[in-house]
Amino acid sequence: MRRVNRKRNDPTQRLPMTVLIGVSLVMLTGILYVGIKTHTEMLGAEIRRLESELELNRRRLQAEEFRWAELMTPRRIEEAMAKHGLDLTWPHRQQVVRLYDSRAPDLTWVDLREAAHYARLEQIARNE
Repeated sequence: MRRVNRKRNDPTQRLPMTVLIGVSLVMLTGILYVGIKTHTEMLGAEIRRLESELELNRRRLQAEEFRWAELMTPRRIEEAMAKHGLDLTWPHRQQVVRLYDSRAPDLTWVDLREAAHYARLEQIARNE
């Protein structure tokens, strides 16, 4: 007949295995925590770097927009035309072609309003 191993069913022998599993779980949790924290810090540093790059690009864009707006002023355009020897003048009234929307409800009213608007602009251009 087979002999029963008394140490195998001894409750004091199970305690070290439970403690070993518990310690292993605690260590695994700690390692995962450290790994996640390191990864989070790396992502935070990358986000800070990208935000500073974005701010730098926004400042560059603003500077370029300012420079472009400065170049598009009438005085600068006239200076550039004089520099390159271009003799440009305003077109005569007969040279201007105006297109109207044929779907407008009252085309004559639209013509009168726009004609008055363009007449004011022509007057302002001639007075300068």
